[in-house]
Amino acid sequence: MSIKIDLRTFVYIDILQPQLACFLATVAQGYLPIEGQACLYVEIAPGIAINSLTDIALKRTRVFPGMQIVERDFGVLELHSFDQGANKSCW
Repeated sequence: MSIKIDLRTFVYIDILQPQLACFLATVAQGYLPIEGQACLYVEIAPGIAINSLTDIALKRTRVFPGMQIVERDFGVLELHSFDQGANKSCW
């Protein structure tokens, strides 16, 4: 049985500016992002599949999860790291 996964959003920010890093820190539930880090946002449907992507990203690279939202229709994941290549290599 395979699940069809739709990629809804894929945003890569190579260097977080201080204003965006501070805003993300106000809403993040995980590790807080710091200015100068690289950041990756992924949104997919269905939402439960975001758990598998989180598992793969955390086991294959040295990134930190800042935000994970899982709902029925979609899931959002935010990862950040000081290594700009780490966020790209997990996909």
